[in-house]
Amino acid sequence: MAGQVRALAEELCALTEEDWALYVFDGDPLSGKLTREQKLDFAAKAAACGQKMAEKLARDQGALSVEERIAALGGKLVLPPEGNGGPMPLFASFTEPDQIAVYSGNARATDRLRQEAGLEDLMGPAPTREVLLAHELFHLLEYRDPGIFTRQKHLLLWKLGRWENRSSLFCLSEMTAMAFAQALTGLACSVYVLDVVMLYAGNPQLALEKRQAILDFVRRKAE
Repeated sequence: MAGQVRALAEELCALTEEDWALYVFDGDPLSGKLTREQKLDFAAKAAACGQKMAEKLARDQGALSVEERIAALGGKLVLPPEGNGGPMPLFASFTEPDQIAVYSGNARATDRLRQEAGLEDLMGPAPTREVLLAHELFHLLEYRDPGIFTRQKHLLLWKLGRWENRSSLFCLSEMTAMAFAQALTGLACSVYVLDVVMLYAGNPQLALEKRQAILDFVRRKAE
């Protein structure tokens, strides 16, 4: 198992930021309305937004754990019973206006798996739970800021005279949350890599299928 996880992580860590951006955009319902260049531009802006927010929070709050940061900002951390009963495991969640939930059992299992597979050189020491909490902390901050980049209606769907219909892009919220979590915790690899390792900790077959789907997508785009 450890060797298989190591190989999986190495394959995914070899992907570029561009690969990840296009893969994530592929799952957005409005992806077909954007050019490749637009997707990469939006992805770069999302990453910059997440990184800057993490840097500002670290400056404003000083050296705190992510759980302490959540408490200082008035967030409410809950620890739900393990297992969410769906086909795709839920690792953590944010519920408006201020509730953050994290499934700690999977986080602990993932950390054990990372240790057994010797992934510290690829991922660094950031605990999985901290990364999950940081991701959901971003969504708390996002909810409180209507002017944030991720909540703007960037995409023009149609225009007729002075009338126009614009839409936000759902995937930008997740992209920015991932960049925020990586910057705030110091995770050495993309959070998308950790996402697959977390999945492996609970369902190895599903994780291998997801890895293959990601690699197949990247290869198709390269052809």
